[in-house]
Amino acid sequence: MRQVSVGRMSKPIITINGAEFADLVGFFEHFGHRALLGAAWGHNLDAFNDVLRGGFGTPEGGFVLIWQHHALSRQRLGHPETAYQLQRTLATCDSHNRASVQRDIAQALSKKGSTVYDWLLEIIREHGPGGYEAADGIELQLEQARSESVNSQAVDAQTLVASLLLHVDIAPTTAVVRPPQP
Repeated sequence: MRQVSVGRMSKPIITINGAEFADLVGFFEHFGHRALLGAAWGHNLDAFNDVLRGGFGTPEGGFVLIWQHHALSRQRLGHPETAYQLQRTLATCDSHNRASVQRDIAQALSKKGSTVYDWLLEIIREHGPGGYEAADGIELQLEQARSESVNSQAVDAQTLVASLLLHVDIAPTTAVVRPPQP
């Protein structure tokens, strides 16, 4: 496990890769392999919250959690996965909670409300700076895919070349196209 200095302390780094899982079950498996080295744990949101508190195989004193390809995870753990997870919850929930879960399912199917991705981020952030359990010392870093960075740089280069070839003056909010000079 790599270490990174955060302030005066050195914290272990745990990296998860959003390209390596496509649903909540896959997230739990992936996180377990990366953070707990495959140790047994509950594979549910409550257990995930407990694991972030430490003492379940995660480093004592916190760690830096780097989430690579988080934008892909946001998509994969979006409203369809949320509706699926809520339908699973509905099958086993107490009768007093059924109406609430059904409303949440309807929201997810309408692409509204929080998603599985949002739930995970909320849990992680509760264990970091400003969270209710900040003493656990979890530092979250969301990283975009390198290919996204490369693609945006390529688009910027293409825009620059096109502007030079077409004699385009690019201002911060407008673009003026001038005809080529003879």
